[in-house]
Amino acid sequence: MKKHNDNIIDKFDILVEKTKQPLFRLALNILKDEEMAMDVVQDTYVKAWENWTSFRGESDPKTWLYRITINLSINQLKKKQRVINFNKFTNEKYKR
Repeated sequence: MKKHNDNIIDKFDILVEKTKQPLFRLALNILKDEEMAMDVVQDTYVKAWENWTSFRGESDPKTWLYRITINLSINQLKKKQRVINFNKFTNEKYKR
């Protein structure tokens, strides 16, 4: 069993090495913020690792990681927009 787990870890490590730069560029292209992009890529790998057993293998694992990255990036944009809207609302309220 340990050998099997080591094999999974090795394969995941290889996948991370092959995809970390492309995923970062993808997230950066969406978010336009390096720090947020790095966070999204890290969250992508955490989410992928946590759900690795549910990956059905119907597509390349890289495709799956790209989809996770896109979804997390969009979620970040939505969060950022809510913060901006809230700040705008509170600033206008207190100016009166």
